[in-house]
Amino acid sequence: MAQSKARPLGMSAVFYDIIFTFVIDRLARSLLYANRGTIDWRSCVSFGLMALCSWTVWTYQVIYASRAPARPLLDSLYLALNLFLSIYLTTTIGVWTVAPTISTKLSTALLFFSLASQYWLNGRGSAVKQPAFIVPLLLGGVIACFATIVPGPAMGGQILYVIGILIPAGGPWLLRNRIPETNSHFRAISTRITLFTVLLFARSVMQVTDSLANLELQPVLFFVSTVLMLASYLLVVELGIDAHTKQSSMFALLIHMPLMATILMMANVTRLFINGRIIPVNFAIWMIILLAIYTVALALYLLVYQRDGLDTSLKRGRFFVIALLCFTLYGVVTVNIGALFLMGMCAYLFACDLFLWQFVLNPPQVSDDEPQDEDDANKNNHDSE
Repeated sequence: MAQSKARPLGMSAVFYDIIFTFVIDRLARSLLYANRGTIDWRSCVSFGLMALCSWTVWTYQVIYASRAPARPLLDSLYLALNLFLSIYLTTTIGVWTVAPTISTKLSTALLFFSLASQYWLNGRGSAVKQPAFIVPLLLGGVIACFATIVPGPAMGGQILYVIGILIPAGGPWLLRNRIPETNSHFRAISTRITLFTVLLFARSVMQVTDSLANLELQPVLFFVSTVLMLASYLLVVELGIDAHTKQSSMFALLIHMPLMATILMMANVTRLFINGRIIPVNFAIWMIILLAIYTVALALYLLVYQRDGLDTSLKRGRFFVIALLCFTLYGVVTVNIGALFLMGMCAYLFACDLFLWQFVLNPPQVSDDEPQDEDDANKNNHDSE
């Protein structure tokens, strides 16, 4: 298949992303709740499932917008329809929701059918008219419709609904070999991903803005920590990612799912802690786990799409592991004092940002006369053998 040109980022796409960050943020606020001083595990499962559903819808829109030929009228109609269905989907979900309602299942199925028809009508032989895109959406929509036959909290209906979401979410990834690599369009898709992630960071800051009015210390520290996390992400994107890579963009879309979920969960965990609904011990545990997930996801993104000239050796990775362990020990000591814990978190993030910028993204040049460390010496000895 001939290579298709990437469609430039338009204002309609920016508008769609802004509204969609509201959708995902509303899901987090509606589904994540505290129970007996900690985040209820059922709310985490519900949020993870619905966040995956919303991320899947957004992912298909991003791939479509980057590959399909522009047809303004048809694109605008589908944009309005998909936004309406996505916003309506959030209204069918509330706090303490035990199981997906019939309205939730039907709106999910309609979203998948809408995307499938959009791909089929606007594909017409282009890169988007591929079974890897259309078939998973149709299967997911059909299964979600069958899930409505089993209403209420019945386990069968819930299992069908989960399967109906997992098939469209994993379809393009499992069938990525059938998608031409010449149509990866990583530059266009990575630009869209970056914009969406920055908007999510803004949404996460907005979670605690009510407490910022009185300049309370803990909300201010969380604001600083969010800025530091955003700085690490932007450093990786601007200085570490090769925007001209020919690799598939599927992994970039996949790895940003845990990034997105981590950013929103950290904001909501902090909001619940500031409001006194989470005890300090559970707050510290959640924040450390989410920081670890964020670090691993960002590291994988850098390793897969890194540009030349970076130092992503094992010795650099050891620093981040040791730094997280040190922060974990610090968190155990300061677990009952939220302000001290967040101060340590800011210090940890600041140190990681400095190391990332100085030694990973801009590694010092070692001359031939300077002594080598043990890892480099062993590598050179192995090469000489």
